[in-house]
Amino acid sequence: MPQTQEHKINIINDFPPEKYNLLIPVLSFQEINPIYRIITNIVKISSNLDDKEIYEERNAEKNAGSEKMYALTHKALMKLATAANVQIVETTRVQPRACEKCVDIVKATGQAPACGNCSCVANVAYRVTMKFPELSGGWRIVQATREIDFSAMDHLKQGQVLKIKEFAAEHAESKAMNRCIRKGLSIKSSYKIEEFEKPFVVAYPVLDARDADVKKALIAGSLAATNLLYGSGLPLPQHQIQELAPPETESTIQQGQPIDPDYEVEQPDLDQDDQNQADDLQRYFCSQCGAEIAENVAEYSKRQYSAPLCFKCQQTAKKGGGR
Repeated sequence: MPQTQEHKINIINDFPPEKYNLLIPVLSFQEINPIYRIITNIVKISSNLDDKEIYEERNAEKNAGSEKMYALTHKALMKLATAANVQIVETTRVQPRACEKCVDIVKATGQAPACGNCSCVANVAYRVTMKFPELSGGWRIVQATREIDFSAMDHLKQGQVLKIKEFAAEHAESKAMNRCIRKGLSIKSSYKIEEFEKPFVVAYPVLDARDADVKKALIAGSLAATNLLYGSGLPLPQHQIQELAPPETESTIQQGQPIDPDYEVEQPDLDQDDQNQADDLQRYFCSQCGAEIAENVAEYSKRQYSAPLCFKCQQTAKKGGGR
């Protein structure tokens, strides 16, 4: 039989907030369906910046005074999402806001805009939808959209702009995912470094296979899914097919409601998380002219001139006493 209701209600007492970062929406449970049991996972986030799981969040430091604050990178957020059984429903590239305004103008006037002269022509936007398991056994749908806005780029060097444009779609998609995960798991935008000494705790329900009826239904559902994918190699009795519930991916998503489907637009700047993701793609560009350069050229230039430069710009820096 499934674990008792009392044990499910008190499981949170094993993780006191002074020792753990709790990513659980409630501290006590009033009622849980007896066919479910609660899975709790403990996730350790490294406080070593070289592990690229946190980065210094300078925007938060402005509000916190002189104390340094740190935020979770895309890598760390995906670790937490996986541990919490978060599922990606859809990632879609959508029209930037400026393009939506132009579409409205075209509908109203019948005249096509001059896209080539628009300062937002390079903008990229992505919408991400995820579903988060609720402790009651249902699902909660969270949606977020992030746009990379290139209409204001005077504060960036040409090489930086070219680098951001190269991976604008990847940045927009990962930023939208980050936003979804933070909202769905109630993750703070920044933490003090000592807070990462406490591991993160996530919890989600699963059907309890120790119950005979639940186990029978799970086996029947698994056979039905296998037959659907690979044919009827594994026969399923007709009476079991009739007893199966509708597919979870259809019924739960239809019941869920998107929460806070906000739209965020950010200026094309590189924070440390963006830099980490760009470094992982193993492409290097001259910080002055934007030309693509080899990794060894970039590393040498950083040692000699404190910036990645192509051979031509290195010569210019050398003549100007740039070393």
